[in-house]
Amino acid sequence: MRAEADEARAAEEEDRRLAQARQVIAWVEHRPANPALLHFNSSGLRALRHEHVLCLVNHSAAPIFDVSVRVYWQESNSDVELGTRSVVPGVGAEEVVLPEEHQEHGFSASGLLVFRDLAGVRRRRWENGTFNELDENGQQVGGPHR
Repeated sequence: MRAEADEARAAEEEDRRLAQARQVIAWVEHRPANPALLHFNSSGLRALRHEHVLCLVNHSAAPIFDVSVRVYWQESNSDVELGTRSVVPGVGAEEVVLPEEHQEHGFSASGLLVFRDLAGVRRRRWENGTFNELDENGQQVGGPHR
């Protein structure tokens, strides 16, 4: 029974440790194009019918820090940083229109955030909800978690 109680306490502590990261996420939305702000394909001749926007939300009550806002392309296993934020406040949300050079391929992009939580742990959160702990060099040291 003691081992079960220790295991339950460890699981509760792990849930508390991961609680903030579970409330932070980014995703790419695909919206009908605004006729006043059209995006064009790489040839510049054809207007695109959709606009792709990265949305990020911090549903936790606490801020996140050193935020890198990114989009990821699975087929090339690459990502691009769209910008950084020193702080995203608790219960905060933002939208970032993908730059023109990424609009044409926006349907294959997914959201990705790298941030430091209130406990100082660096995390990478994928659009599908999976997240990892990272060391100071950006190397994965824990996870994946959901």
